[in-house]
Amino acid sequence: TLNEALQLPRSARANPDVLIEKALEIVMLELAEINPARGHAQRDARIEQVLAYLAAPYFRTLALATLAREVYLSPSRFAHLFKTQMKQAPMQYGERYRLERAAEKLLAGGDSIEQIAAAVGFSNAFHFSTRFRRHFGQSPSRYRLHPTLALSSL
Repeated sequence: TLNEALQLPRSARANPDVLIEKALEIVMLELAEINPARGHAQRDARIEQVLAYLAAPYFRTLALATLAREVYLSPSRFAHLFKTQMKQAPMQYGERYRLERAAEKLLAGGDSIEQIAAAVGFSNAFHFSTRFRRHFGQSPSRYRLHPTLALSSL
């Protein structure tokens, strides 16, 4: 920032060339940080659309073909694009997203585990508990009592 340039020793600030060099260096570093070639590229609009689809409501079917159809891509093309942009497979992302929402619900209120499982899109509380345990390292009921002990796989 400009403040960094102004924090140079007084003798360096007296020379306009030094200030210009410092300002250019700062600008170049900032531009390098947002350079799409560094991996900070904006997400594809179709991926954003699927992320919104996954966000609500949770009871929607979580199937690759359904998600691909949502953005008019073949399942294989969609899976490749999603993994390239999100660094994980669509189904892994969707399940992780639902499990994290379930963890929030466990801490927020007194709903039963069955109710929370259904609310985040799991039709079977046993399957939900199994997946929750794999993700967080403990059962949903234990997580509700001791959330700080969770070993999230994120």
